[in-house]
Formats: sequence, structure tokens, C-alpha cells
Amino acid sequence: MDISISNRYSWYGARGAQLESVSSFLTVEPIWKYGDFFSGQSPLEAKASLSMTANVRGGWSFGLTPVVFSAAFDSSAYARYYRVHPIGTRRDTVKFTPGRRVGVAQLQGRIQAPQFSTFSATVSATYGEDAEFLETSHAQRLDVNASLDFRPTPQIRATASMLHQEFIRAAGGTTLLTTNIPRLRLEYQASRYVQFRFVGQYDSRLVDGFRDPVTGEEIVFRTGNGGFSSSSRITSNGLRADWLLAIVPSPGRVIYVGYGASLTEAEPFSFGGSSTKRTSDGLFIKLSYQYRIQ
Repeated sequence: MDISISNRYSWYGARGAQLESVSSFLTVEPIWKYGDFFSGQSPLEAKASLSMTANVRGGWSFGLTPVVFSAAFDSSAYARYYRVHPIGTRRDTVKFTPGRRVGVAQLQGRIQAPQFSTFSATVSATYGEDAEFLETSHAQRLDVNASLDFRPTPQIRATASMLHQEFIRAAGGTTLLTTNIPRLRLEYQASRYVQFRFVGQYDSRLVDGFRDPVTGEEIVFRTGNGGFSSSSRITSNGLRADWLLAIVPSPGRVIYVGYGASLTEAEPFSFGGSSTKRTSDGLFIKLSYQYRIQ
């Protein structure tokens, strides 16, 4: 169960002022397990944020949001977690104990450019500590998200975006998780009736093997048959590309011809190296014709 409490304050500048408006949005969001709420227990998570946005003459927008966050780790969510504990020359599995409640603070920022005649852009970032639910600890977090919408001519439009996210363990400074996702969308309006479209996205992820945040021992998972599975380091690098030709001679009559392919590779961003393999592809055709009866 969650409750959200918000309060907004806005200030508007005089007509023609360089600073057109400033607004702040204070939000408090506690979250309980359903039973804990009615028994008067502390919330499982609690978050407070102050979102501040300034709009400047010309269409520029700047945002800054400080966030404080507190989280406890629900032990029932980690019932399958065990840690590998060495005893002399042997190794034993010991029940994993989730970490204690963590309190963290982070800062979020955003810059949005005006809608220029040929392009617009937005950049946002998050930096600070965050609760880390994979190993029940806290980590240093960095998120960067940038997008560019480019329209050089009335017929051509390109939208490019890039997402980067990483979690660095507070203990030891090693990387727990990294994600990079660049995406490109191209559209060409050849005529009133014909359009070409391309969408390509690369998804590169790294998740390190899980470790107990206190002892540093390896975490394994209890399986349904009573055995254990490892939480070894996982990397994935996937590319998805889709092409589409759309012909719409009149409303109700359309022809779509598309092709899509998915590829994977061992090394990130090698693009066609020896490790690149096609995992799936497909061709589709859609025809539609509408008859009108007078």
C-alpha cells in the first residue's frame, strides 16, 4: 500500500521577463506491505523529493530535483538467496540475511531545449546513492538520458537517444550493473503516399555475480529441486533493426512491407565481428483495401 502527499508552488514573472516561471513540487511517498500498514508498522520504503523547474524566455527549461530515500529489504523476497561460506577446505551454503535499512540521497537534473525549426533536445541525469535491491545494500548510481530530434527537411526526421545507467557498489567500488541503450529512428516521407522508416536499438548490459554485501561471499539461489544455481557474471549485447515501407494511396487502402532482425554478440559494439550472430529475423506484409458501397 502506498500513499502520495504532494504540494505545488508556482511563481510567474512579469510579461516579457527573462525568467518566465518557477515551480516547485514537493512529494512524500511512503510504501507499506499491506499487512504492515494496518498493524502500524514502519513503511517498507519512504521517498521525499522536491522537483524544481524554471522556464526561461525562449523556450528553455531547467529542472533540479533533490531526493532522499529510505528502504528496508523484505526478507520474503530473498527466501531463495544463500551464500557460499568456506569452512576450511570445504564450502557450505548458509542462509542469506538481507542487509539493514539504508538511507540515501541523490540529485536529478534536466535541461530541455526549445523547439527550434530543425531540432530539439533533452538531457537528464541522476547522480548519488541509491538502494540496491539485488544484493540488499546501497550503491553509487549514475543515470544519463539524452535525446535529439532532428528535422533537416520537411521530408526527413531523425530521433536519436542514449541511455546509460550504472550501479557501483559502495563497498569495494566494483561495478554491479551497467546498461547502455542507444536508439535511432529515421523517417523519410518520399511523397504524400510513401514513407520509409528505420528503427535500430542496441542493448548492452552487464550484471556482476551477486555478493553478500557484508562478507563478500558468493550468493547462490535455491532451485525447485533442492539444488543451487550460481549468480555468475552475465553480459548481453543485442542489436535489433526494423525496416518499414508504408504506402497509403488513400484512406482505407494501405500496403506495409517490413523486415526485422535481431543479433547478438560477445563483445559490446563490435558490429559485425566474428562473435556477431543472428538470433531471429522476419518479413511481414500487410495489405488493406476498403470498399465503399454507395
